[in-house]
Amino acid sequence: YNGDMAVPGAGLNLGGDATQVTVSGSDGKFEFSVNSGGNYNLALSKTAESPANQGVTTLDISLIRRQILGIEPLASPFKPIAADVNDSGSVTTLDITLMRRVILGMTNTFPAGLWKLVRSDFVFANPQAPWTFEGTRTYSNLTNDVAGQDFIAIKLGDVNGSWTLP
Repeated sequence: YNGDMAVPGAGLNLGGDATQVTVSGSDGKFEFSVNSGGNYNLALSKTAESPANQGVTTLDISLIRRQILGIEPLASPFKPIAADVNDSGSVTTLDITLMRRVILGMTNTFPAGLWKLVRSDFVFANPQAPWTFEGTRTYSNLTNDVAGQDFIAIKLGDVNGSWTLP
C-alpha cells in the first residue's frame, strides 16, 4: 500500500458461473479466461511469507505506540489495518505484543494472518476506522475484457509500508 509494488504469490479464486484458481505471477499480475455473459466473484488471499517478519520492525511498534498514546494518529486507512494484527477492529497493546513475537521469530503468523487485500477502488466511509472494507470483486453479465482490477496488499504488522520482496 506504500507504493506501486507487485506482490507475487497471491491466491486468486474465481467463483460464479466458472470456477478457477490461480496465483499472481512474479510481476503481481493475474488473468482468467471465462465465458462471455457470466457472473463472477473474484477473491484474493495471501497467506505465506518467508520470512514472516519481512517488513515488520520495531519502528512499526513505535508508530502503533504513538497512535495508542494519542501522539500521532496513523495517517492512512491502510496503516490501522496493518497494525490490527489480531483482527479486533482496533489498535491496542495486544497488537504490539503479537508483533514482537513475530519480530523475534517466536511465531510465524498473526491471528489475522499475514496479509489483507483491499480492492484498489474501495473508498473507506471512515478512514479512521477502516475495519470494514471490500476485498472481493463482483462482475455481473461480464461481456468484455476487464483490465486494471487491482488490489492493495497490506502486510500485517508493516505499519510504515517498508515491506519489500524477500
